[in-house]
Amino acid sequence: YGVFNNVEVGSQVRLSETNLVYQKFMLGVQKFAEKYNKLHPESPLKQINVGMGLNDLGFQIEHNNPVSKRLYKALNYDEYGVDDLDYNGDSGISQYVVWKNDENTPQIEK
Repeated sequence: YGVFNNVEVGSQVRLSETNLVYQKFMLGVQKFAEKYNKLHPESPLKQINVGMGLNDLGFQIEHNNPVSKRLYKALNYDEYGVDDLDYNGDSGISQYVVWKNDENTPQIEK
């Protein structure tokens, strides 16, 4: 599996443009998963989730993607941040599925 902590959108992006940002994000997720699975056929991704805490595309994701049935573990973000902030990531609050390799998706041949 894969987990994106959240999606942050620059403050200069107008609210009316966030649908386009969502579409580009989803395309990027798909292309990343396809490339990763091609390079790593021995351990392919089966699902990618995104965290929803402080997610700038929360509206689009909630209305277009299913909620994940379980929270997947992400990095311990506190190890990479500022000392003593105890930041555990936005993906620990809730997650939505942004990509899934299901039975209907052609599998990569080994």
